[in-house]
Amino acid sequence: MVVRGTLDTVHQLDLSGLTPNTTYHFRVTSETGLSSAATGDFVFQTLVDTNPPANPQNFVAVGDFLQNTLQWVNPNVGDFSHVRILARTDRYPNNPNDGVLVYQGNNQNATHNGLVAGQVYYYANFAYDLSGNRSSGALAQATPFGLTETPTSTPPLPTNPPVTDPGTNPGGENPTTGVVTSTPEVPTVTTTEPGTDITDPEKPEITKPPVQPPIQPPVRDIVITPVYTLGNGSVVLVPNTKNEINTVPGPAITVVVRSEEVPGNPETATILVGNDRYLLTKLPNGDWTASFVPDRSGQMPAQITFGYDDGSIAQATTTIITGVPGQVIERDIPFIGPARMVEGVRITVYQKVDGEWMQWSGAITGQEHPLKTKADGLWGFVVQNGEYRVLFEKEGYDTEEKIVTVTNNLLGYQVEISKPLPVDVNIIGIITTAVAIANIATVASLLNYLWYLLTQPFLIFGARKRKKWGVVYNSITKQGIDLVAVRLVHAKTGLTLQTRVTDEKGRYFFHVKPGQYKVVAVKAGYVFPSVIVKDVKEDDEYLDVYHSEEVAVEAEADLTMNIPMDPNNKEETPAKVLFKSFLRKMQGFVGALSLIITGIALILEPGWILLGLFLFQLATYLLFKKLIASRKPKNWGIVSDVDNKHPLERVVMRIYDKKYNKLLETQVTDGRGRYGFLATKNTYFITADKPGYDRFTSDDIDLTKAKELAVEKPVKLKKKNIQQ
Repeated sequence: MVVRGTLDTVHQLDLSGLTPNTTYHFRVTSETGLSSAATGDFVFQTLVDTNPPANPQNFVAVGDFLQNTLQWVNPNVGDFSHVRILARTDRYPNNPNDGVLVYQGNNQNATHNGLVAGQVYYYANFAYDLSGNRSSGALAQATPFGLTETPTSTPPLPTNPPVTDPGTNPGGENPTTGVVTSTPEVPTVTTTEPGTDITDPEKPEITKPPVQPPIQPPVRDIVITPVYTLGNGSVVLVPNTKNEINTVPGPAITVVVRSEEVPGNPETATILVGNDRYLLTKLPNGDWTASFVPDRSGQMPAQITFGYDDGSIAQATTTIITGVPGQVIERDIPFIGPARMVEGVRITVYQKVDGEWMQWSGAITGQEHPLKTKADGLWGFVVQNGEYRVLFEKEGYDTEEKIVTVTNNLLGYQVEISKPLPVDVNIIGIITTAVAIANIATVASLLNYLWYLLTQPFLIFGARKRKKWGVVYNSITKQGIDLVAVRLVHAKTGLTLQTRVTDEKGRYFFHVKPGQYKVVAVKAGYVFPSVIVKDVKEDDEYLDVYHSEEVAVEAEADLTMNIPMDPNNKEETPAKVLFKSFLRKMQGFVGALSLIITGIALILEPGWILLGLFLFQLATYLLFKKLIASRKPKNWGIVSDVDNKHPLERVVMRIYDKKYNKLLETQVTDGRGRYGFLATKNTYFITADKPGYDRFTSDDIDLTKAKELAVEKPVKLKKKNIQQ
């Protein structure tokens, strides 16, 4: 019984391991949550097995003392029956009856005993399946040696045998002339289990005869284009421009040479794959074929040779590249952490057939499918070129899916799988975005900030042409104030008509029509209208100073008055200043962390929602950092201990205007004891406070004639005297 639990309307199921030429009955039952239905009895019959098995692999013959040892690997197929090995002394056997029987059975080694020293013995090894089909034959040769190795006569050189039609029944093939096949006298043969040492423990030291270099025969000018396939022709291995084909270790490859490409009647037909040589069998239609199994990764030539009675040959060489192209990995940190191979991943392949995805069948080509990865995580399939959908599934991991187009018969690539996150990554992105916005709102007026985001692009766009701006500035330091909400109010009705938010230089402007207007400026920590700069039209470099009076506009124009605001900073205790400094650092950290978390979520599960949230957070974070970042002087003042000269961190530094005794700005020294105040041409004094130290108050700092408008005076603090 086969059960498939997927809720589909179209099903496809491959049945493997069936017996050839056998009748089977089946029925299909379909179930829903409420009912079930079953078909009647259906019947099908499997085809007669006419596919020959692959040749034995790694067939080698090694010369020994008056004997040759033979070793091979039987085909790894379920219906394998046995091998049949024959030998000749003049040439290779051409079929399973063409020579002296050396061994028949299902072992993987044998010893050919009682041989003549110095005589070359040629072997052919044929594999059979349970249906009587046989392979084309694997070839090997060896020369035994002995105490006396001078033959009574020179042995004949191997000649090319005439080709005879092969049969599937070993007893039904006629022997070649000159070879005794009717109950031949077979030399003693012994076999051992695979892996057993089959050499004699003691042998006299013998000098082996020298190997004569082969004579290169003339090559005919014939173009031969062999076709390599898997699964009885179901997958054609398409060569590239370098005449290379690709495969994976394991599946048997069948090579076919069309009869029209082989002129005349060749006496021999072989294919040499790496170090393994096989016979080519002539089919009833005149084509030549052989099967072999690439069992290890690497690159090796496959050379087909046809030999003719005039001593000439025709050849064709194809390079076979064998390897497993894909691997399943995981990482602790996606994309950048060290990779680990993943075992037990179920890989399912779907092929696009007539526009529909159908599960690909690997049984016909001898490939396990669906496939489960082993400890090395390797995976790969040899497939017909086309479009495929690959599914990677393992319990406890997110399912990965990819659609690929195969052009070189190899389906395989590196894929990274990961365990699911405990929550939806989209929710993570939304939460971190909300945290980032809330974090911004605690630092500055959220309304002003959002309004600045909406209006600033237009402000920048007009900056190149605009030469005159209104500036909102600090009435004491004369520096522009950023993020001030400047409102244009109708003088009669009191309605707000327009709102602008100043940039980092305190700039703004309004374009208005004729009418009566008033302007209002609002920012926490400042007072408008100014009391310090009152009833003046010029203030230092600022002209057209505005003090909240009505403005009459007679023609359409820009309003660009300069607006002074008085600082209203309250002096707080050092502990409170330090706590606020810590909060500002934490806010910066939270903003950066929110951006990083959203970025990681985007990497783990790409999507348009997360991408939009990430870009929004990035733009908001960068722009906000620029807006709130205080301008720093070129040089720094250093606060240090008066005794040990070590710099002091977390010192509360304040700067005051001397004339108005107004607190202008507060800073906290960093880990290197640094501070610095930007200033204008004025007179100031500074203070320094740190727990455990006496308060420092500087002398007047006169910058009215200074070139560098910054306060960066070195400060030395003295520890308090603690009364015992």
